[in-house]
Amino acid sequence: MAFASGADIAHFRTFDGEDGVQYEDRLVGVLQQLEGVRVPTLAVIDGVCAGAGLLLASACDIRIATTDSRFGLPIARTLGNGLSAYSLALLADRIGTARLSSMLVRAQMLTAADAADIGFVSAIAERGRRKDSLS
Repeated sequence: MAFASGADIAHFRTFDGEDGVQYEDRLVGVLQQLEGVRVPTLAVIDGVCAGAGLLLASACDIRIATTDSRFGLPIARTLGNGLSAYSLALLADRIGTARLSSMLVRAQMLTAADAADIGFVSAIAERGRRKDSLS
């Protein structure tokens, strides 16, 4: 199961530099629209939340995850592509610069507990539990 495990990396294998810039521009537009929503937005994460999925969750106001959720940016292990300045700033604000650097360079995945410890996730729930049982 995945919240949003990111894009299909096979799609990027045929990209040239311009394709990558256009992809990031579209993604930034979506993130800006999501951040601009005038009511609180909620990301409910159950499983892997990686790449663009992590960015989408970061643009939400509140993030709740199941205990087995994982968060990351495995681009160092896949294509080695980069992120836009906007995406990096958004993630640095939500995760912290040092942790973001480690996640990027080491393709490190955070557990739900790690994400809660740094304040990225506001609550953790067991899959199938009632909403009043959030920690």
